[in-house]
Parts: sequence; C-alpha cells; structure tokens
Amino acid sequence: MNVSATPVITLLSDLGTQHLAISGIKVLLSHYSPDVITVDISHRIAPYNIQQAAYLTLYAHRHFPASTVHLLLVDIMFGERHRMLLAKVNGHYFIAPDNGTLSLAFGKELQTVWLCREFSGPVSVLKWAEHANSVIEVIKEGFDLNEYFSRFMIKEVAPLLAQKPIGARLDCTILHIDRYGNIVINLTELQFSDLINDGPFSIKFPGEKELTTLSRHYNDVEESQLLCRFNSMGYMEIAINHGSVADRFDLDITSDKGMNYSVVTINF
Repeated sequence: MNVSATPVITLLSDLGTQHLAISGIKVLLSHYSPDVITVDISHRIAPYNIQQAAYLTLYAHRHFPASTVHLLLVDIMFGERHRMLLAKVNGHYFIAPDNGTLSLAFGKELQTVWLCREFSGPVSVLKWAEHANSVIEVIKEGFDLNEYFSRFMIKEVAPLLAQKPIGARLDCTILHIDRYGNIVINLTELQFSDLINDGPFSIKFPGEKELTTLSRHYNDVEESQLLCRFNSMGYMEIAINHGSVADRFDLDITSDKGMNYSVVTINF
C-alpha cells in the first residue's frame, strides 16, 4: 500500500528542550518532507531512560493515525554496535536504536522489525536523523520494506509490567514523572486485578498514612493528601491533590544505566 500521504512524524528524545539538534532535525525533515507535519511528543525524557521512553511511546502513538512515523531519539549510541531499527506495530512505524525501548513498549506485539543501518562508530544526532529520513522516504513511497532492509530479530527485554511478587509484596518501578510531580509505576489495572482482586493492599511512603484504596479522581481526597488511581493508559498513578509526590519524597528517574530502579512497594 502506498503511504505517500503519511501525515505525521513524531519526535521523542532525551535531548532536552534547548538542544540545538531538535531544530536541526525539524529543518531536515521539512526539507525532505514539506507536506508532513512534525509533532514533538517530548524532549524531556530522563537521559538514557528507556523505560520512560517506552511508556510515552506506548501512550502517545495511540493518538495518531495509522502510518504515522515515530522517531525515538533516546540513547541512540547504546551498545558497542549502534543499530537503527524500523518496526511496524498496529499500522504505525517506529524508527529507534536497538536499545530495548521497542521491546519494553510493545512486548509480544513486536513482530515485524528491520535493521536499517549499523553505524561503525559514533554518529551525531543530526546524522542519525538524516539516515532516519532516508528510511522515512522508503516508507512514504510505499516500497516493499523487505527489499530495502533486512529482517531483524530484536533482543527481548522485560516488558513494562511489574515483576512477579515476592510473597505478599510487589516491587514496582517508576516509569514516568509528569509536570505536576505525579508518578506512574509499572503496574497495570489488569495486573492489579489479577493479583489483588478485591483484597486489601497498602502503599506506604515515609511519614505518610498508608494508601489502601483506589481513587477515580484527584479531588477524591483532601488537598495535599496522597492518592492512587489508574490513569487513561491503565497504569497506576500516585499523586497528591494539588501537590507533587516527586518533590515531597525527592523522587527522580534519572539513571546512568538506561533503566530506573526507584522502587514503590505494594503490600497485599
């Protein structure tokens, strides 16, 4: 199918909002694809944090039409061999480094992956984007991707789901901290239901009363009080009504290993 009318290219990166490469990438894309809209998802991914990148990829792509191309510019120099991959999931195209982000985001849904390029040495963000643009051109023209790129067996990593509980304790990691200081952990509503059902649970933060009930809205509790709820993505969010969980408990998801090990424990 010819997808030359692809309407949108999205950008997600850990470059920060003031990195000069962002404007350079947009100029590059607009030069080669003037009819395509470029949309910024976020450039505030914590450096190298592929869990956060996977969560926002999973969240954001659903709001765009099929055939959208998503550029994931997070930790592009990962590993000894810097590979550029192309994946197709649910009619969307994802161009990303081979660093585990795609597996984290899509798990078993990730069936169709191609190796587009393997860089022999360090490459700048703009050069990476230039090569990504050549991939976009192939997609836009509707060419058979198998004739241009080789199929690739992507490495498997643990998905965003929380790991199995230890006894009656489940340790979850923080996937994302939003602008308001709300935290999102890697526990889905389905996983919570399967594990706890209608039974009791508790989440304890230092100096705070235990959380033992789910809320639907932030104003279900008094101002400055903690709450937990499941967000529109179906992941558990811990928040403070008119306050910041991240600030109150000094939480940060910055990691120099590409993964986040900040733990929130749920007892049941």
